[in-house]
Parts: sequence; structure tokens; C-alpha cells
Amino acid sequence: QSTWGRFNDSSMDPLAKTESDAACSVGLDPAADPVRQLERLVHENEEKRAALVVEGERLQRQLSQERDIERVNNRFHGMDEMAILRDMVRNLAPDIDHPETLSKSACKDHLKDVYINIFDYVNERYDQAFDSRSALRRRCREIGTFPRERAKNEHLSGLLRKLFF
Repeated sequence: QSTWGRFNDSSMDPLAKTESDAACSVGLDPAADPVRQLERLVHENEEKRAALVVEGERLQRQLSQERDIERVNNRFHGMDEMAILRDMVRNLAPDIDHPETLSKSACKDHLKDVYINIFDYVNERYDQAFDSRSALRRRCREIGTFPRERAKNEHLSGLLRKLFF
């Protein structure tokens, strides 16, 4: 009895006419060492699985960013730029008294040294505000950046900073 004859016929391809047809249908060569072939198949499947995990993680990050973009739309929909700037000052510079009375340029002055990822701001993670571009750059590498044109359209340009990766 051959090595292939030890397998249960029900585990083989039901359309195969012979054992070698069944072995070929799963990518095995009946003339080669079956242990090495199975090891090769396992290795190929592990590589495919690893690639799928990486792709799944990328898609999960992308979905999370799209949810955050939708949160931006919901949070700032209908607000004018002045209201958004005052909201930012209220949340990111809490030591400022009465931010609702500040002018647009005064709000921008208070925010010029505040560095926060827009995704963190929208998710109210104000503790992720930094005082340097390099710290913000590191954070952006971790969680991604908000689309620039969308930020401009949503009056979030006050939070945009030039980052050179």
C-alpha cells in the first residue's frame, strides 16, 4: 500500500479517479516525500495567513480612520470657523478664561504652539496634545493623519501643521 493509500478516501477529492489524482488536487506530488510536501504546504499557508493578518490590520486602521472622519463631520457640521477655533481653545488651552470672547487671531495665537492629531482631538483625547512637531509626527505615524483637504473643508485648518516625515 502506498503512502497515499493510508489516507481516508473521504478526505480526498471525490472527483479524483486515482490516489495520484487526489494528491495532485491538493498540490501534492505522489512521487515526492509526503512529509516535506506537507511541511511546504504548511509554510505556504503560514505565509498567506501572515499576509492576511497584515492586510486585515491595515483595513481595520482604515475603517477606524473613516469612522473618525465621520465623527468630525458629525461634531463640526454646521459650525463656523470661529466657533470651532473657540472650541479648540476651550479644550486645548483650559487656562484661558472666557475663550468665547476671543477673536479669530487670538484663538490662533493660543493654538500655534499646540500640536494634536485631529483624530485625537475629535475623540477627545486632549492628553495627546504635544508641544513639539516631532512628538506629533511620531503620533501621526502611529495612528495616521487626517486628510488635509477634508480638514480645510471642515474649518479645522487651525490644527493643520506641516510635518515632514
